[in-house]
Amino acid sequence: MVLKSLKRLERNIYYIEIIMTKLTPFHLAIPVKNLSESKDFYENILGCKRGRESMNGQIMIFWSPTCYSCRSQS
Repeated sequence: MVLKSLKRLERNIYYIEIIMTKLTPFHLAIPVKNLSESKDFYENILGCKRGRESMNGQIMIFWSPTCYSCRSQS
């Protein structure tokens, strides 16, 4: 399951890199199933910093000023 998630993340990063060469988006909302696991992954594995947080989402700062938002699916 972890390998499948990492492959999906690699594919998403590939597409984000393509988008970033053409656009400069303010943020992307990335749906996740487990918000606490996602926070841990983005902060401890990818090295992102935490931004604003609510019960339904977490802003993760990849590079300033662009932020990515992790929102839990209901």
